[in-house]
Amino acid sequence: VNQCGVEPNECGVGSIVITPDGNQQNDVFVITCAETLNGALSLYDRWGRLVYNKSPYDNTFIGIDNSNNILNEGAYVWIYEVNYGNGAREVFSGMVTILK
Repeated sequence: VNQCGVEPNECGVGSIVITPDGNQQNDVFVITCAETLNGALSLYDRWGRLVYNKSPYDNTFIGIDNSNNILNEGAYVWIYEVNYGNGAREVFSGMVTILK
């Protein structure tokens, strides 16, 4: 078991829904093991426009884009890329829905 409390093959799993309303429940988008994998997160809206990216990603996305705008409710595609060095890399992806 690693630092994030899940088996290694469970790393790279992202939250399905976030509700960034400040109540401390589901406010942030979490990717398991992000604190140890040091990967890069890219988040895209339904038109394929990059709205958020951060490297290394540290489980701090709260529904605000790179221009400091609050994102609309809806589904977003995320891609999390981890570079292990020596050409070895792994890509995780999924969808997250923002609800308010």
